[in-house]
Amino acid sequence: MFGHKTVPPCDSELELLIDGDKLVRAEQAKFLGVIIDSKLTWSSHVQYISLKIMKGIGIMCKLRNILPSRVLLSLYYTLIYPYLTYCVIVWGCANATTLRKLIILQKRAIRIITSSPYRAASNPLFIRLRLLKVHDIYKQQLAMFVFKFIHFLLPDSFCTYFTFNSSPAYYTRANNCFIVLHFRTVIREHSISVSGPRVWDSLPSVIRSCASFNTLKLAVASHLFSLYT
Repeated sequence: MFGHKTVPPCDSELELLIDGDKLVRAEQAKFLGVIIDSKLTWSSHVQYISLKIMKGIGIMCKLRNILPSRVLLSLYYTLIYPYLTYCVIVWGCANATTLRKLIILQKRAIRIITSSPYRAASNPLFIRLRLLKVHDIYKQQLAMFVFKFIHFLLPDSFCTYFTFNSSPAYYTRANNCFIVLHFRTVIREHSISVSGPRVWDSLPSVIRSCASFNTLKLAVASHLFSLYT
């Protein structure tokens, strides 16, 4: 038939070249210690830090009958806590199924610290040790990030990251301090630019009015602890 053209299959790979070198597509890549997968599920990164945390828990298990609780808590902050906080505002938005392993491991760690039974209720232990749960660490870190934005403590590249809903003079008292960007996908909904304002606006106004970074950090933690009871 005249005019017929051969159309490549829809699933054919697009070939990208830079200086004659072909770019090879990867399902995941590690950047600054964070594993980014092609669909932004963060499952690979969670699996990676879970293995690291399991090693820390193994060490704590061997020492649980030798060291006092306060020293085991110090080990928690050394061997486990850094993995739960590093870049958590990026990967902490992963779904509940993906984060489940981290949640279980964290509960295992606090039961070791407190010498509690395997199935002991975890909420009283988190309150006793003043430790935030995985998802609340994510919320606290998001709130701290927004605080830095409000007080111009972030690099200039973030100066337009969020948009105030009203005059900056009233943002700490307003019910909705920021305009939440529209989204059409789950990935966009879980982005920092959307999740950050949501977490901030969910905080009591007295917390949003904190003048110093450390005061805000402690106030957010206390507020989240109050929800464990």
